[in-house]
Amino acid sequence: MNQTLKKGEATEEILREYFLKLGYFVVRSIPYKYNQFDVTDVDIWLYSRPSPLTRERTNVDIKRKKTPQALERIFWAKGLQQVLSLERCVVATTDTRPDVREFGLGNDVIVLDGNFLKRLVKNHPDKNSRLNEEELIDLIEHDSFGKFGGDWKSKFFASKSNLLNKLNFDGCNEWLLDIKYFMEQSIVSANQSSGALRLLYITTSFFLIGFDYVAGSSVFLDSDVRFKILTEGFRYGQKGETTSDAITNVATKFLKAVVPDAATQSLRAELSKQFNEIPVQIIVEFFQKPKNMQELINIAKNFEAFGYAKEFTFPKDLPSHLQGMLGLLCDFNSIDRKKILSL
Repeated sequence: MNQTLKKGEATEEILREYFLKLGYFVVRSIPYKYNQFDVTDVDIWLYSRPSPLTRERTNVDIKRKKTPQALERIFWAKGLQQVLSLERCVVATTDTRPDVREFGLGNDVIVLDGNFLKRLVKNHPDKNSRLNEEELIDLIEHDSFGKFGGDWKSKFFASKSNLLNKLNFDGCNEWLLDIKYFMEQSIVSANQSSGALRLLYITTSFFLIGFDYVAGSSVFLDSDVRFKILTEGFRYGQKGETTSDAITNVATKFLKAVVPDAATQSLRAELSKQFNEIPVQIIVEFFQKPKNMQELINIAKNFEAFGYAKEFTFPKDLPSHLQGMLGLLCDFNSIDRKKILSL
């Protein structure tokens, strides 16, 4: 563990590793915004798939202080769970009083108490094969020259934030744009750094988790119906084709007031053409296969691990199934897959 970390940051990293070993997809320090307001950070966010039909998202609140105010943290964490519509909630605290755990259980909050934290910290190895969150941020800030080189840090924070408020088709489409951006940055900075590739791996993991979540409700639908739902979601976003048509109608009504009707028809045709030219079939045809859908969360965890690994692995040395996924995303984004897979 990096000795420069503050006590709270170090504890978050230790708990992140603990949940990773339990099989969760884990993200640390996610900013939660409402419109333009910075509301709070989620210390740790967990994602799991207990069954083909079930997805669970969990917020973990961590306080490692002499006066942890554990009962107040339970109220806070439970409220955050409800605001974010998550399925589960965990509070990790240095408090050892049995009443705290009982209060948590009585309110459907899992409490990891001081005795548990003490054992976890004591048994944690000094050396780690992963970068911690602070090390990753420092690396990408260095590699991107901060705000002067595209502000990768802000893009990364926004990408993480979508796990809280856009775990839907809109979020997936934004992650696909981020993936394209970091692919392009990786090609440009191929001989300079690993930062863009790390963010490519991590953003890909977010996209796969998002796809797993939105596809969960369609697992047992007829394949044709599932294909239609997924295609419309990636083509038109979360609100679908109906809302897209309504927006187009409003736009053409305004345009009709100042230009001939033929021009509005041309606009409608052009918008329809652009929507239909989005190559969503490349993704949907691959992912709608049950075998591939079952592996989404595992592939996501693989990409996340490579993104945070201290010993970096370039695309050409990744396992074949991860290379295949990057190739698929290259095809979707009209990027020559050789330019990425040869790095």
